[in-house]
Amino acid sequence: MPLDAKKYKDSIQGVPDQYVPVSVAGSGAYGTVFYCLPHETFLASSLPMNHQALRKQLVAVKVPTNTGWSQASKEVDTYRKIFRHPRIDTVESSLCKIFDSEDTPVIPDTCSWFSMRAVYPTIALGGLQEQLIATKQRTPVEFVAHLFLQIGGLLRFLHNECNMTHGDLHRQNVLIDVDSAGESGLPHFVLVDFGRVGKFKGATTKGALDDVRNFCTLFSELEEVMDIAGLKADEAVKWKEFVHITSGMSPKAYGPPGETLGLEQVWETFEGLMKTCRNGVGVEVVAKIREVLRAVVEAEGEPVSGEDLEKAVAGA
Repeated sequence: MPLDAKKYKDSIQGVPDQYVPVSVAGSGAYGTVFYCLPHETFLASSLPMNHQALRKQLVAVKVPTNTGWSQASKEVDTYRKIFRHPRIDTVESSLCKIFDSEDTPVIPDTCSWFSMRAVYPTIALGGLQEQLIATKQRTPVEFVAHLFLQIGGLLRFLHNECNMTHGDLHRQNVLIDVDSAGESGLPHFVLVDFGRVGKFKGATTKGALDDVRNFCTLFSELEEVMDIAGLKADEAVKWKEFVHITSGMSPKAYGPPGETLGLEQVWETFEGLMKTCRNGVGVEVVAKIREVLRAVVEAEGEPVSGEDLEKAVAGA
């Protein structure tokens, strides 16, 4: 959503002095996120830096509106709690780490800004889906399996290890870290926006079931762009079962009528299939996926232009 002049002026004034704002990454009802460069970037070297080198040093700085101060404070506290967990290394690639933050003066439990790792260039899962539909392309099933394992694994970690629900899982809050690569060679999926987390009170409670319904909705929305042509017969059958469960917002069990699958049941039912699919990914498929992602970046345009960078450098 484009910022009007007043909101832009109010928001950019909230960026702390240690960061140089470069461009707007996103904006919503509760705040604005800026791509910024740390001032130390310019202090570290007197030599001119090329645009690509500068983009690799971008940081995301969120400046909440007055009504978003409490939510921002909650988000910062949540991220820090997650990153204190001793097993954070198992899910760290699917999260953005908080670097710094500042509480608002006088009002307790509020935050005036926080900075975190920037996923750049930013491609949301929704943006990928729209591009695939527009260009009549399909995404390899291995990439969808990778989504299941990374975001599903992170949700299990949040529920079972951190005792929390995400509360706002949808395709625009799942980003693709285009320049990253895991053991499979596939780029990482990153879950963002932790301002609506809740306490995990059990697998069958509303917060937990909302998470699993929203998780399954990611796949029902991707159904029309999935390419399962290369699967073996038994894998194809199992995959159709998966599509059947995720075809609506509420995944239904194969057991008694009205029973809803919890996250652990979904995981146990399909983890094996997803691992088989992802582990079988070849270099050609990885190359195809990266080609599609590059096309999305080109179609959406460079989020931080060379002109944006030059203005930031000149004003630093």
